[in-house]
Amino acid sequence: MQKWFGIDLVFRPPGSVQVLWVLGTPPVRQLIEDRQIRVTGEVLGTAETELGDEGPSLAEVGF
Repeated sequence: MQKWFGIDLVFRPPGSVQVLWVLGTPPVRQLIEDRQIRVTGEVLGTAETELGDEGPSLAEVGF
């Protein structure tokens, strides 16, 4: 029997950043979106590196 484990990660920016996105100009929104995508990727990459061979790669499960 193969063991599986789960990790629950939430990548929501702080409320102040959400408000800035709502009120921001298109360039400000794009900057916030770009940073959110970059940080999310970095965190997922670190998680995958730290987990090593303990499970499928994040790419294999659709991230």
